[in-house]
Amino acid sequence: MRFRKKQIANALLAARRLLKRDAHPAASVAAVLNPYMGCTEIEGVSGRVRRLLRQRPDKDISSGAQLDPIEVEETAALIDFVAVCRNYASELAINEVTMRTYSDLQHYVERTAETLVESLRNGEERVRAFRQQQVKAVIRFCEVLFGQDYSSLMSRAADHALTVERKSSRAG
Repeated sequence: MRFRKKQIANALLAARRLLKRDAHPAASVAAVLNPYMGCTEIEGVSGRVRRLLRQRPDKDISSGAQLDPIEVEETAALIDFVAVCRNYASELAINEVTMRTYSDLQHYVERTAETLVESLRNGEERVRAFRQQQVKAVIRFCEVLFGQDYSSLMSRAADHALTVERKSSRAG
C-alpha cells in the first residue's frame, strides 16, 4: 500500500511527540505507526538513498547537476521513519522488510559516506559542487542513522578533504 509523504510525515511527528511525552510510549507509538508497516515507501527508501548518493563517473555528471534539497529532506524523514519502526519492532509486529531495509541503509550509507568524502579529494573541479551536495546529503543521512557525533565526524572529514584538495591544487 502506498501513502502520501505527508501522511507518513504526520505519523512520524505524532510518534515523536509520543516518545517525548509518554513514560512508556511503545503501545501509543505502535498504534500510530502500525497502519504504515506494509507501505511500499519503507521498502523503497533504500532505492531513494542509492539514487541520491550513487557515485557516477565524473564524465557522466553535467556541470550544473544538483540534488533536490526537498528530496534529500524527504528521504531523511523516511530514513527516520524506518528507524523509529525498527526501534519498536516487537510492539509493531514488524515484518522482515523493515529490519532488512534499516540494516541495508546503515551499511550503504556508511560505506558511501567514506567513498564520497574521498571523491572530494580526487574529483574533477567541474563536478565538485555536485559531489559536495552528495556529501551534504550523506552527512544528513548519517545524522539520522548514526547520530550527531558520527555525522559531525564525517562533516569534519569532508571539510578536511576539501582543504587538502585546495592546497594540492595551489601547489601544483
